[in-house]
Amino acid sequence: YTDVFSTVMRKMGDRRKDVAAVTAAMMTGVGLKRFYNMFPDRCFDVGIAEEHAVTFAAALSLGGITPVVAIYSSFLQRAYDQIMHDVCMQNLHVVFAIDRAGLVGYDGETHHGIFDLSYLGSMPNMTILSPATLDQLEYMLDFAINKFNAPIAIRYPRGGTEAEDVPSAFTLGQAQCIQNGSDVTIIAAGRMVKRAEEVAKLTTKSVEILAMPTIKPLDTKSIIESVKKTGSVITIEDNVKIGGMGSMIGTLLEENHIDCKFKIFAFPDQPITHGSIDELDKLYGLDAKTIASKID
Repeated sequence: YTDVFSTVMRKMGDRRKDVAAVTAAMMTGVGLKRFYNMFPDRCFDVGIAEEHAVTFAAALSLGGITPVVAIYSSFLQRAYDQIMHDVCMQNLHVVFAIDRAGLVGYDGETHHGIFDLSYLGSMPNMTILSPATLDQLEYMLDFAINKFNAPIAIRYPRGGTEAEDVPSAFTLGQAQCIQNGSDVTIIAAGRMVKRAEEVAKLTTKSVEILAMPTIKPLDTKSIIESVKKTGSVITIEDNVKIGGMGSMIGTLLEENHIDCKFKIFAFPDQPITHGSIDELDKLYGLDAKTIASKID
């Protein structure tokens, strides 16, 4: 995903002279080195100062520039206040390219990006996208930069995990039903869309899969229609349980008085330990075998 981001940013910089990139001491890590080499006057590394990076991007936006802020999920946490007050409350067009969203493997517990859905999802005017394939990330970046005009975040994982049946093109605020079923609805986003596909192959239940390229705003209509049909729903996400996508969907179901079976598969309210992504998914019950065994 970082390689795709790098390629798309280089193209965007060539096509539009008003696109700038901002990062905080991670030029190579987020894939901006090529952009910097081509457009050094439009690529800003502010050092280990994520708060300044976001406020600076807000100022660029007010000045007619389209800034893309590329920072790891775990480090963007440091700029919570600036995202809220300087970007969201002013409803500015700042694009947040959130690399390393979800588990990061052997980088360790301080680097897991499993909180961004929770801290961004509560912010007014913020839109959140999550690609399930490499091509979808390219579509999302094009949309966020060229066709949108408000705060928007694209969270993507480390590595190259891709779902099999997700179309690259997406429509803002619409779920993608990639498999029809009648017994249980699985709702997933990002790298967990592939996990949903794996779960569906391991269970005898008839599974309907909703991929969520847009996590905020949710496609409430599609979710409610699917859950009313199946009567059972599970959500799978690369985020902590509290305040994540599952929590959003649980609130939606409660507010609409939807009576159904409901389970959230997400990370617990504790520091997530060091280990490979596969090891940690299994340890915390987010592997396909465990999830399939818990479908009623």
